[in-house]
Amino acid sequence: MRKRAVIFDLDGTLVDAFQDIANAINRPLAARGMPTHSVDTIRTFVGEGAGKLIERSVPPGTDAATLESVRAEMMAWYRDHPADHAFIYEGILPVLEALRSRGVPMGVLSNKPHAMTLSTCERLGLSDFFGDVAGEQGAGVPRKPDPMGLRLQLERLGVEDAIMVGDGRPDGEVARAAGVPFVAVTWGTRTAEQLLEYGPVAVVDHPSGLPEPLALLLAKG
Repeated sequence: MRKRAVIFDLDGTLVDAFQDIANAINRPLAARGMPTHSVDTIRTFVGEGAGKLIERSVPPGTDAATLESVRAEMMAWYRDHPADHAFIYEGILPVLEALRSRGVPMGVLSNKPHAMTLSTCERLGLSDFFGDVAGEQGAGVPRKPDPMGLRLQLERLGVEDAIMVGDGRPDGEVARAAGVPFVAVTWGTRTAEQLLEYGPVAVVDHPSGLPEPLALLLAKG
């Protein structure tokens, strides 16, 4: 059994999909006469699952029935349009290619709904890099920062340990909960100062800076 894998968050770490997310949530909001949100605002809403995104997007006091109808319409649209505008961050592909060439097991662990996580990776040509791709799976497998999903992913990859790479609180806290090192990236949703709260072993400002801390951590594994 290999000892250590590299697990990546998706949105804000590997991929910028924020325009597609904004389009998906703004459609049902506009249809109800509710205020819509800029892409920059949506960046601050994401990371903790679709439910939290919707709660943060609707006006305060929105009733449960309306929340559910917004959720249903958003998800129906997003299922068909997960990556119309999404793109892989510049410099990510060389990192993935180098890890693959070394035989390092890799996975994606996202709080995006599972089907959309899979389709985003497929449409952007990322799937072949990863031995396992997992999004929010609903009942029975809590989303990040609960460590269950990460531990199950390691079992599926056939490894004992991992390095978590991500851009937000759920990534840092799931790494802490699972007892694995966290490499924080600043090109997604949080600043370096915000990410320091989650105890990263390294904070990286561009994908070209990932190989050095990953190599050091993999050597320790």
